[in-house]
Amino acid sequence: MQPSAANPVDYSLVESLAKNQHRKAYDGVIQYGTAGFRTKADILDHVLFRMGLLTVLRSQVKKAAIGLMITASHNPEADNGVKLVDPNGEMLESSWETIATRLANVQDSQVVSTLQEIIKEQNIDTSYPASVIIGRDTRSSSLPLSQAAVEGVKAMNGNLKDFGVVTTPQLHYVVHCTNTNGAYGVPTVEGYYEKISKAFKTAVGDKKDNDKYIGKVQIDAANGVGALAVKEFKKQLSDVIDIQIYNDGNGQLNHMCGADYVKIQQIPPVNAPLKPLVRSVSIDGDADRIVYYYTDENNKFHLLDGDRIAILVAAHFKELLEKSNLDLQLGLVQTAYANGGSTAYISETLALIRAKSHVKSKLRSTVLSQCSHHLIAGHNKTRSNQNQNDEFSAPSLSEMFQEFPYNSDLPKPLLPPSRIQRDSVREDSSMELINLKNKIKDDVNRYLELYKKHCTTLDRDKNKTSHTMLPRYVATTAEILECDPDPEFSGTYNWYYTGGTLNGILYDTRNILVFPYAQELIALPVSLNDVSLFKPDFKNASKVALKRNPFQIVCSTVNNHGRILTRHKNECCVYNIFNMDKKKLQLLEIDKQPSESSYISADLDPANVTRYCTTSINRSITIWDTTKFRGILSGKVPVTRFFEDSWAFIKYDEYNTNIIKYVDRHCVHYYDSRSPIERPALTMCPKESLEDWEYLSSYIGSCKSEYYSYVGSNLSLCLLDSRNPSSTVIKKWTHQFKSSPLFTDVCFRENKEFVIIASQIPGETAIILNSWNSSEEPPESYSTPFSPPSCIETLMASHSQGKCLSPQLQNRLSLCNTGCMATVDTPSGDVFLLTQNSVNDIFYQGIGHQEQLDLYSLENCKALYKLKIWEREVLKNSCHDIVSPLVVTQRTSARDMLRNFTNQKLKSSAYNNEPDEPFNHNPKWKRSVAELNTYVDIFAPELLAPWEMLAETPMVPITAAPHQKVLSWLGMAEKNQEVTTGPNTSDTPIVVETQETHHQDQDVFITHDSESIQQLFLPKVKSQTTQGGKKKKKRSQYKVPVACVPTGVKHLHHKALEFDIGVYFEANGHGTIVFKDSAVQIIRTAADNPSLSENQRTAAHTLSSIIDVINQTVGDALSDMLLVELILRAKGWDTVAWEKSYRDLPNRQVKVKVQDRNAITTTDAERRCVTPMGLQEKIDEIVAKYPKGRSFVRPSGTEDVVRVYAECDRIEDVEKLAAQVSIAVFELAGGIGTKPVVP
Repeated sequence: MQPSAANPVDYSLVESLAKNQHRKAYDGVIQYGTAGFRTKADILDHVLFRMGLLTVLRSQVKKAAIGLMITASHNPEADNGVKLVDPNGEMLESSWETIATRLANVQDSQVVSTLQEIIKEQNIDTSYPASVIIGRDTRSSSLPLSQAAVEGVKAMNGNLKDFGVVTTPQLHYVVHCTNTNGAYGVPTVEGYYEKISKAFKTAVGDKKDNDKYIGKVQIDAANGVGALAVKEFKKQLSDVIDIQIYNDGNGQLNHMCGADYVKIQQIPPVNAPLKPLVRSVSIDGDADRIVYYYTDENNKFHLLDGDRIAILVAAHFKELLEKSNLDLQLGLVQTAYANGGSTAYISETLALIRAKSHVKSKLRSTVLSQCSHHLIAGHNKTRSNQNQNDEFSAPSLSEMFQEFPYNSDLPKPLLPPSRIQRDSVREDSSMELINLKNKIKDDVNRYLELYKKHCTTLDRDKNKTSHTMLPRYVATTAEILECDPDPEFSGTYNWYYTGGTLNGILYDTRNILVFPYAQELIALPVSLNDVSLFKPDFKNASKVALKRNPFQIVCSTVNNHGRILTRHKNECCVYNIFNMDKKKLQLLEIDKQPSESSYISADLDPANVTRYCTTSINRSITIWDTTKFRGILSGKVPVTRFFEDSWAFIKYDEYNTNIIKYVDRHCVHYYDSRSPIERPALTMCPKESLEDWEYLSSYIGSCKSEYYSYVGSNLSLCLLDSRNPSSTVIKKWTHQFKSSPLFTDVCFRENKEFVIIASQIPGETAIILNSWNSSEEPPESYSTPFSPPSCIETLMASHSQGKCLSPQLQNRLSLCNTGCMATVDTPSGDVFLLTQNSVNDIFYQGIGHQEQLDLYSLENCKALYKLKIWEREVLKNSCHDIVSPLVVTQRTSARDMLRNFTNQKLKSSAYNNEPDEPFNHNPKWKRSVAELNTYVDIFAPELLAPWEMLAETPMVPITAAPHQKVLSWLGMAEKNQEVTTGPNTSDTPIVVETQETHHQDQDVFITHDSESIQQLFLPKVKSQTTQGGKKKKKRSQYKVPVACVPTGVKHLHHKALEFDIGVYFEANGHGTIVFKDSAVQIIRTAADNPSLSENQRTAAHTLSSIIDVINQTVGDALSDMLLVELILRAKGWDTVAWEKSYRDLPNRQVKVKVQDRNAITTTDAERRCVTPMGLQEKIDEIVAKYPKGRSFVRPSGTEDVVRVYAECDRIEDVEKLAAQVSIAVFELAGGIGTKPVVP
């Protein structure tokens, strides 16, 4: 149901309120920073009123509820502030921070006009009913400021929910719950308490304490609004954790207490009950920051800040993911201010990045900000040319885009499998050239290296004869090079296949697919039935014989005249396609043009049925006429620069067929066929906008506009505008393929252009969706690129149901792509993607489904069924290759084997060269049990590590746990039985199993099985321990990537969203953990999956119970505290054990008061200072004096101070380092007040 429209806004009322009740009381500029507006409370009335107005507009833009929180967090009581909360409970989008600053600072008379400008700029539908949620902290100024915001909301006719006094995380929570219709939780403060408390109790269970962990914690509530929340949690969780609270609201807010005070001063807060080794916590004024600390027996203060929390959480989650064996990407996000000790621990223990395929989380935004990119890698985020000089801000761009709006079903086979040789599956024919050239290159390099190693100096021939002697390696190298089947080709992928061998045309109102199949060229009509399945019309198809498979197929229709071009290495063939009767198709070859040099691209003239063009490896272009059977125009493209190889691509312009586009690795050249091919009429060089290591690899024109085209490179896809050759690249997407894209296609539906790119690697396909408003203007991309599922994923889905288990099938589906195309079914408008592999199997899938598809949807069930039938045909076609499966027998004699081992006639001749040492055969594989008992098994620690077992265990029954069986197997031995050596050895019965090894296409058959086989007495082995007698650590299976972003929780939050599970905490204790919805579903499914082991289910269940303890909306000190308590309890740690997990470098954070904090600007994620001039050089000079020294400076986001961070190896030096850098900031950045001094 559509919400009822809002009443029109009375702007005269807005103007009256702005000029009278809420007049501007401050002439200076008030800036909306990372934490919103923060300044003195007595000048904020007009700001709150205007933010009430703006929040309504923001709600109408997002068509969702928006939050407005009145708080100044850790600032003094006299300050206050306001910040807006976006629909997902996140910070306000960066672009709207500028809008908020602009509205807050205009004159009273300009408020209405500014609102109207914002409405026009943002294209806001003001009839949409806005929803605003307001909360405030406990400051005395918060209530009147809240009333000003309420008046602003009501003046804009917004719907209002005022929750009164709440913590900042509680407001974020309510906003998120409201916009998810309660899916995230009940959108009330009571719902917040109930959700977190219930989840914490479930996770704790019945055991309150564990080992060193004692379920008791002291909380410093900073005399802020968080005290109310602590008291409520204390009441609800009293049976599982003992919470003691001080600074509970009876004192001055944030005065000598709170997380920020403890972190900066590194001393306990006022009123703290200093008991040794008692776990203590400080939160800030609005309860979104947290730090831990304790005092030891010597009354020494120990701080456990946000870095410690981040490492603790990431390490625990990593451990749970390993135990549950879930394929989820865990990521950790930090700032430059993270302690160097934590960074070292991460790099050594967590941060070996696990390789991931697909288009997520490959490059960091800091890398891209230094390059000419228009997006974050893996995402479709663009910016126009006129804004290229704007500051690159990944988080500000991320909210402009949504998920891909369509869904794809699983690929399914279109054709029956062709009969192929088994070697075709084992060795991919499309990669044969690459593999052979690599082998030749390796052989040549090997001989050259051998020569360099053993070469001798050759004397000059004094006789000056007409012949000379060459080293043997020269002749050998020449022989190897003569084996090169294609000396002109070079590269890391087979670019002969550019364009692909799969194509189609709309001919006589029918969709015709054209492709090679079993050494034949096929033209096959296909139609669509009601369940998105293609129905091939084999009866009316046509075929012609091919001597070899082509590298490219091009199709075209002109006035219902269909043509097909096939490009082979040394010839091009053109066929006419026509109807013999009303339906039956016929193919007729009308031209064939051989070539001594290799053809590398060809195209049909889209307007002239008699012409086509080709280009060869020597850069020559030829236009052919099929009626004259010869070329009518030719020329050679000049070489103007060095090229990596000889790749090129040729294409007729669809809108002006006199133009031929020639694409090489650097540029796109436009040649006019009406004049000699000597120099291009136009050249566009997208290479100038690419990276040094990028090169072009594919090209296609837009099907919507004559001015635009797409060019692919090994790193990205670019949109080109031919009207502006000097700045031709106007949009850019990074595809993240491992190989260069060879196949590019476009299709159009509902004003949207589907751009398909694919490489030879199976599964490397991406779809980019562009929305066109005009053929004159460039399209807009509102969604991230989409990677549709591959046929391997169809196979994996079948495997999950116990079907399609033949290894032959998996090998066949893993072959390289040789073609890819998209097509739109004319009657239904459905969009389909078709791919072809190197043995001519074709798979298709719908990529334009509006509804969400799961594994059990009708389309996917049809795909699984078709694959099952297809597998049956594959096995039937290869039945002549099937051999006997592996057979295990109970034969116990190895006399034949021993006879061959002891046969003197088979003795190596090498022994005859040493008659003084006659050969005495003593089989090395045969040893007594007593001797075997003395052996040391150096692999035993690795075998035992997965079960965390060290000691050997006695024999266990068959029904024992798996790890006990393995240990028993390792430890069993028959002390009485020994194998003797001597002349009668061959008669000694030896228990072995004779195996006949064959290709494993079918199941393994066992002739006889018995439980007694586990009672075999095997030799005992001893475990070798590592140095110091400790067990070797198990190699980590999960690797945690670590990203560094600028300071500000918004930046960390947006970066964390790129991972399945993202962990982020600033050093000041502000942070949380975010889970993707898909990750939550995977975890909770695994927790209840009976097919998993008990250990896996337990770990998944632990993760599942933790999820609801976490408030995932930007940061919540109290939910973070409960999460830390859960982890410490699970590990049995107290704060001392936690601190010992790794060593922090001594550090210090100092605030320096300055006249204008904007005098400090930074770069490289705030690690380098840009202005004022000379400050960074001074900092570098100071830091160089201290071992392991680091220091960064940045302007505060909430007050006119510069924050100085310093760390080094010695605690006595860190104070000096921080003071010296502070002095430099004071002197060069306009410090005010007392100048810092060096202690």
